[in-house]
Amino acid sequence: MQVLDATDNGPSGPDDLALAEIAQATETLSGCHMVMDVLWTRLSETGNNWRRVYKSLAVIKYLARNGSEYAVRDIAQHNSQISVCDLKLCWMLLYFPTIFLYRLK
Repeated sequence: MQVLDATDNGPSGPDDLALAEIAQATETLSGCHMVMDVLWTRLSETGNNWRRVYKSLAVIKYLARNGSEYAVRDIAQHNSQISVCDLKLCWMLLYFPTIFLYRLK
């Protein structure tokens, strides 16, 4: 599934083609459920899996602009979960900026 590869623990983020394919997958209700279930699961990960959280937020941002109506509704319903993840990443950047930026490379 494309969303698993796009939100893996590797150093590079999802490319434009992968994002477009993920957005296309959200056009059906079943496809949207599969994509969004992966993203919400990834957002709850911690520790060494911080890249998954970061990449999931990037995919969600893309889907909010380019995804189906199903995806946009699901994102709106999970707004509080997204806010918590944004706070976690902001905290990491604030207290560990050099480590975080070094690992991002």
